[in-house]
Amino acid sequence: MATALDLLMSTKEDVNLLSEESDICTIDAKTRVIFVPSTIVVGGVQSDKNAERIKFSCPKIVGDNLDLSRFSVRINFENVSSVDFNVSIKDQYICDDVAVDGENVTFSWLIGRNAARYMGTVRFIVCAVKTDSDSNISVEWNTTIAEVPVLEGIEIDQPQIGQEEKDVINQLLELTKNTSAEAVQNVNSAKEQAIKDIQSVSQPDTTLTVEGGLAEAKATGEAIGSLKEELDDIDYIVFKDKIGELIFNSEGSSSDITLNGNTITSINATKEQYKAFINTSLFENGRKYIIVMKFKNNSNTDITVYANAFSYSFKGSIGKTQSLGIGKSETSVIPYTAISDIRGFSIYSLTDNASYTVDIYVYDVTDKDTSNIDFSVGEEKIKILKSDLEKPYFGKILCTYGDSITAQQTWQDYVQRELGFSKYYNHGVGGRRLMAMATDECLAEITEDFDVMLVMGGTNDWAQDRTIGTENDINTDEQTFTGTFYGGLNALMKKLTTKYPTKRIIFMTQTPTKNSNGENFFLKKGSADGLKNSNGDTTRDFAKATLNACGNNHVPCIDLNSLVGWNENNISSFVLNENDMFFHPTSIGGKRMAECISGFLKSIQSIN
Repeated sequence: MATALDLLMSTKEDVNLLSEESDICTIDAKTRVIFVPSTIVVGGVQSDKNAERIKFSCPKIVGDNLDLSRFSVRINFENVSSVDFNVSIKDQYICDDVAVDGENVTFSWLIGRNAARYMGTVRFIVCAVKTDSDSNISVEWNTTIAEVPVLEGIEIDQPQIGQEEKDVINQLLELTKNTSAEAVQNVNSAKEQAIKDIQSVSQPDTTLTVEGGLAEAKATGEAIGSLKEELDDIDYIVFKDKIGELIFNSEGSSSDITLNGNTITSINATKEQYKAFINTSLFENGRKYIIVMKFKNNSNTDITVYANAFSYSFKGSIGKTQSLGIGKSETSVIPYTAISDIRGFSIYSLTDNASYTVDIYVYDVTDKDTSNIDFSVGEEKIKILKSDLEKPYFGKILCTYGDSITAQQTWQDYVQRELGFSKYYNHGVGGRRLMAMATDECLAEITEDFDVMLVMGGTNDWAQDRTIGTENDINTDEQTFTGTFYGGLNALMKKLTTKYPTKRIIFMTQTPTKNSNGENFFLKKGSADGLKNSNGDTTRDFAKATLNACGNNHVPCIDLNSLVGWNENNISSFVLNENDMFFHPTSIGGKRMAECISGFLKSIQSIN
């Protein structure tokens, strides 16, 4: 008897999906990478249902001479909330329009409710399966992860994700409208089984503490109600990037003051003596600004600090007097409309022998409604709770540089939210070896207005049997394909620290990986367990070389190889299985990486 999924697949329509080539996601059969064209800028708006369709094209023959036209093609997806990265929903869409177009197969994905349930991103892969007569999967082929954004909408209510809310079930239900009585019976049976499967995962959790459990409605409602009460008195700010780094000059006793970008640190300040000021024009007459000032008392007594933005004539000045207890910190958010040409900021203490730190950030919000504290700048919105203003890297910019483990962006969002970075640049490129990252051509791609750079490479060097070499090696650009791993490390560290002498540059070791036991398109046969390349080196050997090179070059290093906690025994829980090759972390693996990275960055945050 035919299964419900078989019936769904039997309703395929011959659709030409290549009518607009620029709107089609293409798949590389070798790398398994989904290339999302720039014309696909959004996967939908929060709570959309069947309003957007993403089209795909893939070579018909893939892997070990697999003919995808004979496979069932699905889209496995996860919609992750940008408000709380712990909130997500996973589901599947069965492509019912698989068609052959020359040497390719085409299909599409109609974005259902669950794919756009939360504002954030929808991450997805293409999964092709073949089943035997008993409906057991006999062959399965998967791509790597791609993603598109889901934009913010307005949800009247947050409905419970019920049993009949699964996208795949809704597909089956829709099919019943146009099939025979027997098919209807089969579909209903499949639906009932799917519901049982969902129910069997977990019983409703009334404590809301069981990971992966089903939330009990009453308990969830009470929790949300309690949270609303807690949030009622919390203002949030929505703004874009700060208008620029403030460069201060010192006045008075310069030995008592340290200036570093937006940060002013004063030690034993003389009462009412100006300690720092900007002597260039900062504000433009008539424009609106948000000024964020973070004060911290480093004294062993209570102090008062005064921050002032002033004009030549001291008209339209803004000031903030902040009284701070011992070791206390406070953040002030001030909307300001410039009514004259402003000279800059001055900082001084109203307390003798005060020791304090003040961080100042300025945001241009001209033409935006500042009648309340819910500020909005541009189309890109960054919502920041007041508590986020106290995060160690608030207002800073992160740059990530590496290979596909960086490019696939499974860990950066977590780091940004945890530490308060205003944004990050992702300069990861799949397939790059470390020496390629050290070439002038690749380094020229880096966006330079960053505060912290995280560098991760070497996985491709290990997989492609790069010789580790000796610790004194240093490659040239011409040795991209012939130099040693040590040579690439030393070359890259030298170039980065020379080009960005005052930036925080931090390297990371390679995460544990495992290759297939046989030959494939770029891996030679290594050890029987897949943990060594053909040179007999493990990723730990490469990690040790990275740590050693960082020590020799006095560059900080995060030893992810040791810290992430996965190995040959549990690697499948954190890393994608791509034909028995384990390289690219899942969202769970990315979160684990982010935990390790965030912990390290917190340990070296700026001293206020």
